[in-house]
Amino acid sequence: EVAERSRRTIDHALNGPVGHAMQGLHNTLNSLKLAQGAEIPEEFKSRIECLLAAPGEGGDHAVTIITRQIRWLYYLDPEWIKERVMPWFSFDDELSEPAWNGYLSAGELPPLEIGVALKPLLLELFPRLYKWSWGQHLATVAAQIAIELAVFRSDEPDGLTGKEARHCLRNMNDKNRQDAIFRLGVIGRRGEDGWSEHVVTFINTVWPRERTFRTSNLVSSWVSLLDGTGEKFPEVLSAVRRFLVPVERGSHWLYQFSREVGGEEPLTIKYPADVLELLDAVIPNSAEDVPYELVQILDLIEETDPALVSDRRFVRLIDLIEQT
Repeated sequence: EVAERSRRTIDHALNGPVGHAMQGLHNTLNSLKLAQGAEIPEEFKSRIECLLAAPGEGGDHAVTIITRQIRWLYYLDPEWIKERVMPWFSFDDELSEPAWNGYLSAGELPPLEIGVALKPLLLELFPRLYKWSWGQHLATVAAQIAIELAVFRSDEPDGLTGKEARHCLRNMNDKNRQDAIFRLGVIGRRGEDGWSEHVVTFINTVWPRERTFRTSNLVSSWVSLLDGTGEKFPEVLSAVRRFLVPVERGSHWLYQFSREVGGEEPLTIKYPADVLELLDAVIPNSAEDVPYELVQILDLIEETDPALVSDRRFVRLIDLIEQT
């Protein structure tokens, strides 16, 4: 069945007449090069109000254009934003859907005062946003924003504490928890201490530990995250290990552990014992579920550290291969 998509979105606004008019107002306002706190001139505000009053979906489109530009408009006129715009974000307001759609489409954190006002609502955004038929992209953005606020701003008034971030993760669907893991990988690769200081700490103290969150999709995401950890692989694996479960008839994304990628030798050569631990965690005791790459990975382990051939985990995996 064809899924009906909402039209109260930034994509429709950018292609609609009211959206075009609102963008024209913004472009003209921007050309004035107003200073911070100068306030939006009344001749602009009166026209904005006319567009907000447009019938049908037109008013929704005006809202999405405004909330996508909330950072800039707050820079110009913070009081107008607080009084006129912020009430739209309440889930009881009829403009809540287009307000959140425009805001998330910007893909950036707002000014501190706006972030503080939005925080209580952000804690309830999952699973509420799933009732809005937007597609997946903006739910991904929302998941990434939640992770950024938890990792880097947990001590700030607009940030998420570990408990609050865990609440958001529990209310996400599996796809958005995969997005959260992907964002952790991005954070880990940002700087020298990204993995140890931010990612491992987050996994150890925040990520929910209930068994219901140990799905095959999340296992694949954890394995993909581990592939990019470099010399931090053993440390991150130690944190992730409790979330790895055997995956039946699923892709483990193990090919990167069996061959050189981008001029980098596989982690199997650098950390054979740790890769063996990973294999033992995700490969079930069934010959039908043996990944295609397993033979190559075990060969690399044997070449790099022959002593591991007698390890019970290595023996189990070899037995599975022989059964095939």
